[in-house]
Amino acid sequence: LELLDIQPEFLNTPKNYNVEMGRKAVLECAIRNLMDRKVTWIKLSEDTPLTVGKETFQNTNRIFIEHEDNSPYWNLVISQVQLNDSGVYECQISSQYRHLRLHVLLTVVAAPATTTTPAVENSIQIYGSKFVEKERAILLTCNATGQEYVPEQLDWFFNGNKIVNDDPPGRVSI
Repeated sequence: LELLDIQPEFLNTPKNYNVEMGRKAVLECAIRNLMDRKVTWIKLSEDTPLTVGKETFQNTNRIFIEHEDNSPYWNLVISQVQLNDSGVYECQISSQYRHLRLHVLLTVVAAPATTTTPAVENSIQIYGSKFVEKERAILLTCNATGQEYVPEQLDWFFNGNKIVNDDPPGRVSI
């Protein structure tokens, strides 16, 4: 009976990942015929391995291995990615005859700016009749907007003097 020396090999997985800052990155590494060998993840710009098997060698809980028994996937998970997480990562397998390496590029991109309300220029507009007969009532409406907040209070002026109001809110009499 002849025993075949079955060597591990990488399965086809993505090689480039673009992930928004603050999100979770899952870098895939799938291996056929791993047997009892260990999978090691490193970041090429660093000296120490990130993981060996399921063991993590970083002082952070943001980095860990995602692997289920009998699964070929040994995925490197980086939660809450930051810009400095960008770089080339390497999934390695050491075997008797060769050292297998799979390079994966992670690019962390800044999250797009979000606006909760559309930008509005500061403006005050007054609506109402342009002409009114003397001693007659006039209705003026003021619509005041701001970029960040609605004004708490509006003051009306007549001939340069502030109108003091004792009437119900929203009404001014002169």
